[in-house]
Amino acid sequence: MRKTIHLRGMFVVVFLFFIYLLPTQSFAENSKLTAEDWFNKAKALYGEDGGKFTDPIKAIEYLNNAIKLQPDYARAYKMRGVAYGKLGQNQRAIEDYNEAIRLKPDNAEAYSNRGLLTTNLARSNAQLMNTTKPSA
Repeated sequence: MRKTIHLRGMFVVVFLFFIYLLPTQSFAENSKLTAEDWFNKAKALYGEDGGKFTDPIKAIEYLNNAIKLQPDYARAYKMRGVAYGKLGQNQRAIEDYNEAIRLKPDNAEAYSNRGLLTTNLARSNAQLMNTTKPSA
């Protein structure tokens, strides 16, 4: 009986350690990162295989942190637009490309990405309209 109580007590201590102390250490480490550090963490998730994110949700989280630290970080907005596009969140992607262009008007890649996305959306909408038959 005493061993069971002792084991439960140890379990509770270990559980509380994982719940309360580990996230604090992680937060402390992450709070030291700069906007560029967060951007580079997101960039590391951008695969070599034709430029596709391996984990776009995690990349967006990292880029949100970069933008929070440096709200005028045009490259972060552009890259977050790419991640949103990968997730099919096209409106958010376009908004981020627009912000990247507003912040850095000579950002040719942001213009290109926005143009490709809007062209593809227009094509998809046109195909949808052509396949939908009007009711008689």
